[in-house]
Amino acid sequence: MAQEALYRKARPMTFDEMRGQEVVVRSLKNQIMRDRVSHAYLFTGIRGTGKTSAARIFARAINCENPKDGNPCNCCETCRQIISGSSDNVIEIDAAAHGLIDDIRQIGELAGHRPMYGKYRVFIIDEIQEMKAGASNAFLKTLEEPPSWVIFILATTSLKNIPDTIMSRCQHYTFRRLDYETAADQMRRILKKEGLDADDDALLLLAGLSQGSMRDALSLLDRAEAYAAGERLTVRVVNEALGIRDLTAMSGLLNALLTEDAGGGIRIFREMTGEGTDPEGFMNGFLTYLRDVLLVQDGYDAGSGRGNDYEAAVKRDAARIGHGELTELIRHFSEAQIKIQFGEMKTVAAEMAIAAACSTKKREAGLIARLAELEEKAEQLLPQESTGGMI
Repeated sequence: MAQEALYRKARPMTFDEMRGQEVVVRSLKNQIMRDRVSHAYLFTGIRGTGKTSAARIFARAINCENPKDGNPCNCCETCRQIISGSSDNVIEIDAAAHGLIDDIRQIGELAGHRPMYGKYRVFIIDEIQEMKAGASNAFLKTLEEPPSWVIFILATTSLKNIPDTIMSRCQHYTFRRLDYETAADQMRRILKKEGLDADDDALLLLAGLSQGSMRDALSLLDRAEAYAAGERLTVRVVNEALGIRDLTAMSGLLNALLTEDAGGGIRIFREMTGEGTDPEGFMNGFLTYLRDVLLVQDGYDAGSGRGNDYEAAVKRDAARIGHGELTELIRHFSEAQIKIQFGEMKTVAAEMAIAAACSTKKREAGLIARLAELEEKAEQLLPQESTGGMI
């Protein structure tokens, strides 16, 4: 039998088990306990922050036969059926695959039937931004005035692509990125249940690489644990497991960018990917390094737990790059990361991002030199200020 992934095994089953989303959890629990639930909700936030988990918990809690403090009991017949996926009361839909107008018409037809047991029929629609325009217009009719027994929970990672007409009909809750300490603490709890152990620094490293996504953190933890095979997780083990052979090489890449050495930067990238780091993992690592440099510039402690060499490199680079130039590099490579994540030619996209960063510096240097030249000529053309006395 295939090993169940940690992010699935550790999925929270009650609101009290969710971490890092206290504001959302409190609001939803209060509505359930006061029996004042809305007909439509919109959950937004980056991937892996608990949107779908919260939707499933909410669906069980409002149908549970024995709810407690806003949480489902997960033991009654209704909860068990919903958990097993055999209940008609909770219907999950991926709008990316089922966002056509015919699919939405089926939702309208299902919504018209009162549930045979329980109080509510809940539709959880993920990636709602992928719903086609025609389907979105048809969905509005059902969303605006659904039957009293129907609740819609919409989830998206792209709020800007949600039509205002849909947003205005929903209670909107934002699921924030998990801070590193919260993510590390959650991983520690999970490892304890599995009978495994890890250094705090190793868990903080995983949390940093996940960039606030608990699901990504657990996926990385799964890879590291598989590599460790029962060995205690340390920073060294995590680096080896994820193919990050030498984090200080990130300083070498930054140096290549600062010296406009595109060939040297691409060479470092190829060496790292040749040792097992995939392009997306490389970009995550480099952005994490740039973030640490920025944190040091802003007066925060960064890089602790990564080793003395890493900390020294971060502090050295923080002193040799301007704050504005650093933030521009972070913006540039953040945009490149999206292309790498969703594109097919990941290696080409990464190498082009490195070359473009160097070209940008060259263009900026050329513009500065040209401006200086024009200023000098302008000064020569201006009449000289008289320094003599009155005649």
